[in-house]
Amino acid sequence: MPQYMTRRSAVSVIGGTAFYSAQPAPAFTTEPSPVAETLQGRVQGASFRGVHIFRGIPYGGGTEGAGRFLPASKPATWAGVRDATITGPRCVQGRGNIFLHPLIGEYFAGGRPDRLELAKQTDSENCLVLNVLTPGLRGKRPVMVYIHGGGFTGGSSALTLFSDGLVHEQDVVLVGVNHRLNVFGYLWLGGITSKYAVGNAGQLDLVAALEWVRDNIAQFGGDPADVTIFGESGGGAKVSALMAMPVPKDYSIDPRSKVARRCAPIPRTPQPSPLKNCWRKLV
Repeated sequence: MPQYMTRRSAVSVIGGTAFYSAQPAPAFTTEPSPVAETLQGRVQGASFRGVHIFRGIPYGGGTEGAGRFLPASKPATWAGVRDATITGPRCVQGRGNIFLHPLIGEYFAGGRPDRLELAKQTDSENCLVLNVLTPGLRGKRPVMVYIHGGGFTGGSSALTLFSDGLVHEQDVVLVGVNHRLNVFGYLWLGGITSKYAVGNAGQLDLVAALEWVRDNIAQFGGDPADVTIFGESGGGAKVSALMAMPVPKDYSIDPRSKVARRCAPIPRTPQPSPLKNCWRKLV
């Protein structure tokens, strides 16, 4: 396998979803560090080949201890500028990291020479973080929110960190979400105590992430009225589940928007979608 593959010869494909890196280039170069404003505080990312990359931005509060198995709380605010150049934690899960695999890791990372650094992740119950990749902090670009696969038990949003080529060439804002998985995200304990009657904390994490996107993505050059959610494998199943979930009371859909015209709104009670082969778009 070549030391650094081109974007056409090495396309990262997992369950039908493809990401690729841009043409061969040297490792990270020194570029001005971008700083963006969120409702919780300012975050500083890094720039690579014309794409601003923000890693590990919190979209929810702590989910261990008293917060375990419960819907996510709002993220805490902070003073000053938060470092968003380190990959955030993924949910506690079994051992393994496909990007570090000695045989196929380079393939799934698109041949990136910095894959070992980007793929480093810690496991934690406090995993409600997301990545944002954008060509610029100004403008109103379409937003793509990637929900990772892993069969509801494993995985992370690390794939988005290797996707600067997609972001640059398509002029979109890409968001990758980590959320609670396995027993931390999908174990229902409502039969034991009413405290955990809600259930599906992992799916509610995704709703919280979409609410963060709605409230903050404009500061990253994205259009909050043009957001597409998509996923592969287990991520595709999570998208389908989101389509059957009730719309949060404060998550409005403008019937005049192209988003609402092209895709049916999320029903308040589970029922088949009236549109087929439609990428779900949320306002």
